[in-house]
Amino acid sequence: MDASIERFCDTRNGTVLIDRDLRIVEANEAFARFVGIPRERLAGEPILDALRPMIPDAAIEPRVRAALGGTPGEAALDCSIPGRGIRRFLLQFDPSGSPSAMGVVLALVDVSLASVPSRPVSAKERLIEGLLSVLPVPFFLKDADGRYVDCNIAFSLFTGLDRARIVGSLMEDLWDSDLAATYRDADLALLRKGGEQIYEADARRRDGELRRIMFYKARVDEADGTPAGLVGVMLDITELRAAQSERSRIDGRLGAFLQFVPAMALMLDRDGRVLLGNEIAGDMLGIEANAIIGKRLADIGSSALSDLLMPQVRSVYSSGEPSVVEKRIRTENGLRVMTINCFPIPGPFGSTEAVGFIGLDMSALREAEQRVMTMFATMPHGLAWRRAEGPYMEANAAALEMLGLERGEARGKGPDRSFLDAYDREGRSVPIEDLPSEQAIRTGKPVRDRILGIRLDGKVRWVSISAIPLLGGDGKASEVFLTLDDVSELHRESSLKDEVIREIHHRVKNNLALVVSLLRITSSRAAPEARDDLDDAIARIGSIADLYDLLVQTDSFDLVDVAEYLGRLIASSRVSIGSELGITISLDAASIALPQKRVVSLGLIISELVTNAIKYAYPAGSGEIRVLFLLNGDRGELRVEDDGVGSSSLEPGTGLNIVEVLASDLGGTIRFESAGGMTCILEFPVQG
Repeated sequence: MDASIERFCDTRNGTVLIDRDLRIVEANEAFARFVGIPRERLAGEPILDALRPMIPDAAIEPRVRAALGGTPGEAALDCSIPGRGIRRFLLQFDPSGSPSAMGVVLALVDVSLASVPSRPVSAKERLIEGLLSVLPVPFFLKDADGRYVDCNIAFSLFTGLDRARIVGSLMEDLWDSDLAATYRDADLALLRKGGEQIYEADARRRDGELRRIMFYKARVDEADGTPAGLVGVMLDITELRAAQSERSRIDGRLGAFLQFVPAMALMLDRDGRVLLGNEIAGDMLGIEANAIIGKRLADIGSSALSDLLMPQVRSVYSSGEPSVVEKRIRTENGLRVMTINCFPIPGPFGSTEAVGFIGLDMSALREAEQRVMTMFATMPHGLAWRRAEGPYMEANAAALEMLGLERGEARGKGPDRSFLDAYDREGRSVPIEDLPSEQAIRTGKPVRDRILGIRLDGKVRWVSISAIPLLGGDGKASEVFLTLDDVSELHRESSLKDEVIREIHHRVKNNLALVVSLLRITSSRAAPEARDDLDDAIARIGSIADLYDLLVQTDSFDLVDVAEYLGRLIASSRVSIGSELGITISLDAASIALPQKRVVSLGLIISELVTNAIKYAYPAGSGEIRVLFLLNGDRGELRVEDDGVGSSSLEPGTGLNIVEVLASDLGGTIRFESAGGMTCILEFPVQG
């Protein structure tokens, strides 16, 4: 045993060192006297056997094992000591009093309030001594000089000192200097004035923690009235003050909530008595908020609010479950629509102690909703709303009429063939997955002004449908909003207009064909020097005729697909040169729809360049001419290439002048490159 342990064991208190097998390693003389066994015989003795005559095993073994695990402990026990009677001992189990490998130090501290009496002790004195011993709060006695005369076990436990160490000590011996100065000033004031004294101050507990203490003191006087000393009790209010501080913070937050929440806030007890309420609640009841506290709801304000809330109070008290109600009630401010959330407020034992109410005035919102719904229902345009993976939720009268449904019939229906028979403008049946709403849901992009025919009772109504998807947080459509417009009359007028335009284009095509025939007859009879010019004119008019032939066969009269038109144009050029020359013409064209005027200009340019290449690029009579139309963003690029004689194939004249004028009309630029042949490059904006 090292010197520090030896010194610790050499005290007035009974001290023993216990190993992990619960056997005694070393003990001091005070402990040997306590158990009545010579000190030299204690080493190796089981601690439980040594203490068993005076202290039960259950008071020792659990605490020793806990201390071996690193948890200190204490216990206060009454022990019968031979020759000394019943004494009160404080047992302290300290794992830190020795190296961990050596076990636990057990100290037995005599904390009895009185030493062995020199006179018989009365029953009353024994009763008082017993009462003070078990008192759970620290209790102390001081003389007029401020010296501790006595204390109870709770005081010893708080200070961590045994009674023998406390009795006879001054405050400066037990407490920090600043704390001792506070206590001494208070004691001197009490000794001067007499009576009782109550104040708060800090005190440091044995574990070093500073605790907040409420001191209750009284002066004790001699028979002649002179101060004999004082008696004091220490009440630890640390947790109480922390709870009060937290309660104050909560009250502050609650006050701010009640002040600023834009809703009625009330708290009622079982009888409908107001426990809390804010200004909005007061306004609804027609009374100041502070004046409603403590009053029964039925006795203040409008009875309508009481009639609404009291059944909810009874229901919440009965079930313990929250509820929500929305009703129109008449208040001091007129008829209001109120949504009221009712919820139980539990007491300390879990049962419902009060009922809280948060009431939102929904009048303005409900009025706005009513205006919107009225506008929705009466609009001449069809409006419908449906979920992405579910049925229609709402549809107004115009939409119901176009879809062939009765009021309320759209709810729960999806766009299936059982009630929606849709066709496109060519009369082809539109599958469910190609309907505008399904396309918008699938792509997440709006579908606008899709015209479909809806067959109802054997008749077809043409409807322009737009579908606007509403995207969720995952970027996918969760709902879709539909607009429907009846365009049957416009469709009939448009169909008639289309027929007239188609007939005009057909006649123009025929007239151009007649002109081409006449020019061919003239060319066959013309002098050689005029024949080339006539052939060029035939090619130019033929390119325009090809365009009108294409317009007759398509539905669009304003826009022309460039790839399809150039295909026809090149095919005509191949036919015109025949196979005997040995010249081939290839085409690679991107597909884009352009206005017919721009397509005509593009076709004439290609016709002129191809004709020029046929005439001059290959004097030997065989070779290839390549026509390419490319898209580079918002610009188009036309390339006419050959592998012929190069710049010598570029003959100035009417054809080249026409090309330059048409390129200017397109807003483009044209250039020629000769490297192993001739390449003509036209660049222009696709949207003029």
